[in-house]
Amino acid sequence: MEDERTWKAQFESTTDAQWDSLADMVRQEIAAADITPLAEDAKDTKE
Repeated sequence: MEDERTWKAQFESTTDAQWDSLADMVRQEIAAADITPLAEDAKDTKE
């Protein structure tokens, strides 16, 4: 339970700038490698 409270506090204290930075890193990894975004992967399984 303590771990969950710690995680929640850290998650809630994440700034918009930190989320933006994380999103930029993910976009760069997708562009640089053969990584399929989940939205595209999910679309393929529905067809």
